[in-house]
Amino acid sequence: IHGLIQKLEANGAYYNAFTTVDMTYAVVDSFAADLEPALELVARSLAGASFTPEQIELERQIVARELAE
Repeated sequence: IHGLIQKLEANGAYYNAFTTVDMTYAVVDSFAADLEPALELVARSLAGASFTPEQIELERQIVARELAE
């Protein structure tokens, strides 16, 4: 996901994600002219996503910490 964030930011977009009790949100803030390439990049990244067990564990810990707050 860090490669995705770097690519989005290189195109002037902002990315953030957060978790609630029942949902995970991903936010992409982009200039209107850059919205289509930003969404395409996010869609391609999610469609072909693969994660190592270490990455999954790291994200699980982040989600658990956010839920505890």
